[in-house]
Amino acid sequence: MNRIITSLLTLVLLTSCASESVTIKYYKLGGAENTSVVDKTVQVEAARPLILIEPIQLADFLRQPGLVIQKTNHQIQISNIHRWAEDLQRASSRVIRKQLEVALPDYRFENQGVQWKARPQFRLTIELEQFHIVNHQKQVVASGRFWLFDSNKNLLLKKGFIFEESLNKNGYEHAVSKLELVLQKLSQQIAEDLSTNTE
Repeated sequence: MNRIITSLLTLVLLTSCASESVTIKYYKLGGAENTSVVDKTVQVEAARPLILIEPIQLADFLRQPGLVIQKTNHQIQISNIHRWAEDLQRASSRVIRKQLEVALPDYRFENQGVQWKARPQFRLTIELEQFHIVNHQKQVVASGRFWLFDSNKNLLLKKGFIFEESLNKNGYEHAVSKLELVLQKLSQQIAEDLSTNTE
């Protein structure tokens, strides 16, 4: 009799757990943007060189909506509950563009796919091999490479990068803010290299 009651209680518990709705949480890059830094119309648009940012190339495991957590050196987990609010390729490209616009106001930056009239003087290609939480090391990481080409598709610069930030709080919100910070660091690195290679 005790076995039957125990089995029934277990079944009721499992059923109640399965029927609970799971709340999916969405995270957005660019949440820390200063709202006072808005796209400003510049009268002499055509006088500034145009740098076209091509779509960011993502490693295969980053091309999905769930946040990626590296559990060990060789094991990753993709969250079904904690997800990007928009396509990571588009969101990361937008964050980088806005950072570059602030860092290099003498240039115009556009993401490929957006309408522009002038032929770009330069093209920027970025590849993200890592952009995730490293749980066992309590940090986030972004690594990859970027290339700069002139208007004739001649290679001006090719450079690798790796940026890491420690996680000093628990939670996905904190981790996403740190991922945004490594994108800002990448943008600063690109800005420094652009200013020396496009003059």
